[in-house]
Amino acid sequence: MRNWIKRHGHIYEINVPIFGQSVVVSDPALVRSVCTASNEQLINVQPNLSNLFGPGAIFGLDGSRHRDRRRLLAPALHGRSLKNYEKVIEDETLRESANWPENNEFRILEPMNRITLDVILRTILGADGAELEELCEIVPPWMTLGSIMAFVPAPPFRTGRHSPWGKLAEFRNAFDRIVLTLIDRAEADPGLRDRADVLALLLRSRRDGGTGMPRLDICDELLALIGAGHESTASALGWAFERLRRHPDVLAELVREVDEGAATSVGPQFWSYCGCAR
Repeated sequence: MRNWIKRHGHIYEINVPIFGQSVVVSDPALVRSVCTASNEQLINVQPNLSNLFGPGAIFGLDGSRHRDRRRLLAPALHGRSLKNYEKVIEDETLRESANWPENNEFRILEPMNRITLDVILRTILGADGAELEELCEIVPPWMTLGSIMAFVPAPPFRTGRHSPWGKLAEFRNAFDRIVLTLIDRAEADPGLRDRADVLALLLRSRRDGGTGMPRLDICDELLALIGAGHESTASALGWAFERLRRHPDVLAELVREVDEGAATSVGPQFWSYCGCAR
């Protein structure tokens, strides 16, 4: 791509399999202008991730529907709202790290995946107990298969339950069943207005006279938030451990900040594991 930039500049067109003719923008200022463009200037591409998450997710929406959904979700993802999730993140981190071996190397990506999945299921869905455990069994294999099949066109004929599409449908049916149960429970919850999870936010918007989302659209949106925020966060955390392990001076500075109460309340013992995680 660097060679193409030298030859063609920061904007050029290539033919991408499945997507067809596509424009590549590599200059940071131009990328920013694309990311901040209005939905009247840019439209959704096909195929997109709605193939995986469903047509009711924000990835599959266009125009005013996309804008309205972004406005609906924005409060839950604002920095002030994220402060409400700190206790959940701390609890899950301490629970997972309590079983880490001391003074022995171990792989860090799998623990990070477990932490981020548990956190996102609790903060997005308000899931707990049996539903949380079942979702933790469903989401990882769905993500693994879905990342491969997301942009593969489905065959025009009916496929068996053991085909990749059949397995994706099986995972999706199980997810919807659990989320619809959580929706029923949330709608009957007298404390719904005080809940901070995204599921409660979407249900409150319907009660407060906003544009009501169909239940299956809620399932699509929640699945998109889980899929978009789970493994990417775990990978970033894994790289953070890798960098800290290779730069002990930075790790020592972080531990100092923790000791002084400036960085986090997790405590220095957690960060001492950075030297053993890989």
